[in-house]
Amino acid sequence: MTLLRKSIGEMSEKTIVFFLDWHSDQMGYSDNFLPHTIAKLGWNVHIVTSTREVFYNRRNRKWYKENLKKFLGNGKKKTSTYKSGGVTVHRLRSIDIFGFIFLLGFTRIIQRINPQVIQSGEYWTGPTFQASIKRKSLGFLLTSECHVHNSVFSKGKRKSGFFSLKRGFASFVARQVDFCFPISNESSFIAAEYFFYPKSKMKVVPLGTDIELFKPAQDKLAGRLNLGWNPDAFICVYTGKLIEAKGPHILVEAVNLLNVKGYNVQAVIIGDGDGDYTKSLITPCSAVIPFMPAKRLNTFYSICDLGVWPKQESTSQLDALACGLPVIISDRHGDIARSERSGSTYIEGDSADLANEIEIFLVNKNRYREHAIAARSKAETFYSWEVVARQYLEEIERIIGKE
Repeated sequence: MTLLRKSIGEMSEKTIVFFLDWHSDQMGYSDNFLPHTIAKLGWNVHIVTSTREVFYNRRNRKWYKENLKKFLGNGKKKTSTYKSGGVTVHRLRSIDIFGFIFLLGFTRIIQRINPQVIQSGEYWTGPTFQASIKRKSLGFLLTSECHVHNSVFSKGKRKSGFFSLKRGFASFVARQVDFCFPISNESSFIAAEYFFYPKSKMKVVPLGTDIELFKPAQDKLAGRLNLGWNPDAFICVYTGKLIEAKGPHILVEAVNLLNVKGYNVQAVIIGDGDGDYTKSLITPCSAVIPFMPAKRLNTFYSICDLGVWPKQESTSQLDALACGLPVIISDRHGDIARSERSGSTYIEGDSADLANEIEIFLVNKNRYREHAIAARSKAETFYSWEVVARQYLEEIERIIGKE
């Protein structure tokens, strides 16, 4: 365990650094909403990161230019220190080694901030490795996270050279990190089984949603009319990358099947991806809206009826719940709790089964109403960022209290 310079009780100000390889003020969940919520709870919060916007590294540069540049601008910003709400952001120079980002001059800035806690990112990131090296000499508690689910952790990837390199990082990092916060039981299993984190040094803390930003529409009909949407249709929404691995085409197929049966059902697909694949998602019953930052999505979620994510997990599911939308997700999903009594699961890849699940909510108004109310209640009770932040801080203070 790290030898801390002072315990939280002895410090006049509680200070935490989120140590990240990249950062965007307009995007991000655990590296954006969580720091701001912790700041509201009275902590002095800093983000120490590179000049890079999210996903801008050697491996993702082309994808960034095609999908994010129009929203976030150039992938690299200038070195700077500035305030973003109640959080101080420090952007440092960095180097990119095979897609791993390492921050330059981070030791000096950490010495100046003098935090009790550094919360780093995933086990394989450059900053997590760098913090692991300096943890003892600088005397801070080091925590990390694991967001990996089985749906994106295929056997093929486990055999790749890049995966072996990640495991090499993790074998060192796991011995240095004081505690890890997986976002689900499945992520906890992966962190222990494949990346060497002891189960005794982990606690599941889910990602969250901003329940003040994401909430049910006061007038759904007016919202639809304002956007020129069909006021009478039963609308299912998907947000995320438009790639086959995410499965939005399965939703489109299901909606087409329901229209053949005579139902007025539409799909709204929000995101960007491969051009030919994206074009295939546009039908008389489905529309594609270009990618937008998460903070703008409330307008769309709140005037839809169902959230549908046919394959992989997405934090957007929590935002949909907060807007009062039941969610339908894959039966192979890593966090089924999101849809229990606030949606349902379907047989992954089976568009006919997905159509049946949508039809149940379409025809059973009482069931739909009960699940919609439960969706919002679940978001408030379990997934609001304040609830998540308090869980995180309770564990941090418990650990430091044992020093």
